[in-house]
Amino acid sequence: MQEAVEESFGAQKLAAQVVGVFGGLALLITVTGLFGLLSVSAGLKRSHFGRVRPEPGRSRRWCRQTVALAA
Repeated sequence: MQEAVEESFGAQKLAAQVVGVFGGLALLITVTGLFGLLSVSAGLKRSHFGRVRPEPGRSRRWCRQTVALAA
């Protein structure tokens, strides 16, 4: 009797394991994609660090004085 029960659940166990493997693979791909997206996004914004954006109407002299006073 026990063997008959184990045989009947054998296909379901295999299906559950296959679904679990594909779910784990999907999770791994998702995490890798998010890491890549954040890495590229941070790399693009890194070039903006340290740049001075002058306000419209301000002179170059004002910008230099502002930077010199901040340092």
